[in-house]
Amino acid sequence: MKYLLTAALLTATVHAAPAMANRIACGGNYTVVPGDTLGEISLGAYGDRLRWRAIYQANLATIGPNPADISVGQVLRIPCDSRISRSAVQQAATAPKPEPEPQPEPVQVAPAISIVGVDGLAPFTNTGEAEGGLFPLMIQRAFEATADGTPLNYSINLVKDRSLFDPLTDRTDFSIMFPRIRPNCEAADRLNDQATALCSDLAWSEPLFEVQVAFYGRPGATAIDDMSALSGRSVCVVRTYGMAAVLEPNISNISADDAESCINLVSGGVVDVMAVEPAAFERAMDRIGDQVRMASSPVLTLSSTLHAVARSDDADAVQTLARMNEGLSTIKSSGEWFVLVKSFFGTSS
Repeated sequence: MKYLLTAALLTATVHAAPAMANRIACGGNYTVVPGDTLGEISLGAYGDRLRWRAIYQANLATIGPNPADISVGQVLRIPCDSRISRSAVQQAATAPKPEPEPQPEPVQVAPAISIVGVDGLAPFTNTGEAEGGLFPLMIQRAFEATADGTPLNYSINLVKDRSLFDPLTDRTDFSIMFPRIRPNCEAADRLNDQATALCSDLAWSEPLFEVQVAFYGRPGATAIDDMSALSGRSVCVVRTYGMAAVLEPNISNISADDAESCINLVSGGVVDVMAVEPAAFERAMDRIGDQVRMASSPVLTLSSTLHAVARSDDADAVQTLARMNEGLSTIKSSGEWFVLVKSFFGTSS
């Protein structure tokens, strides 16, 4: 199954859920309750969570510089959006039609930039979300926030293909993929062969999000301070995000598609430790129960960042990635990045 979000000339259509529209009346005040974000309030007022800016601008003095910082009990004014005004629609319907103007020559649009994401990594990528998850929406908003007015034709596809986490130097069926963990390219002497190739062969976006990579062993495993302590030992790496890229040289590794497979290899003594997101490890242990013997706490936890990447020899893709980076910096500076993240992860307290 493949999810397709297409944006041509930076124009996108968002289909709102009709049942949610007008749940909050515009033209009056609204008191923030637990669970609210500006996106959710916008969805209730206008049927579209992406029109939260109208509420933010109307309440800038109350909310302050960070649109993600709303709290229970705040009273917000809900402006009526002219795009849904009945009187405006009626006036437009009765107004005399102007004489047609000469049409300009068609704009020559470059071939679409194909952007591919690995599906099933909720909340980052998820075909069950109207926007396809946090990252497709974040990338779309980043492109829309760039100052460059040059038309951009691109598509975002979500596919259930974990092989996208393998090295990409021989892939020509897309221009940009996401999400992938970035190795510490600035410490070349501590990179394994795969990480070295990723650093030299790929161009990287600004960070989309920060994640934790945790290493778990069998009961009694001793905590370590640095990955160098794993030198000469074996690690089962969950394939998600291309985590093998964080390993240092002299650490042998086996890749697995899920946490359960790595847990079985560690508990069976086939490998020494496993590398996985803490939340994925906990979910897997809940499913397996007491059938395996694993330490409940990691011996080491590292912070890594997720990015979009392009092959460094694809000039068009690298240029598009640079435009994405400009937009990501813009939405982080404006606070929109925090609003997007909070709409998928958190709520007001």
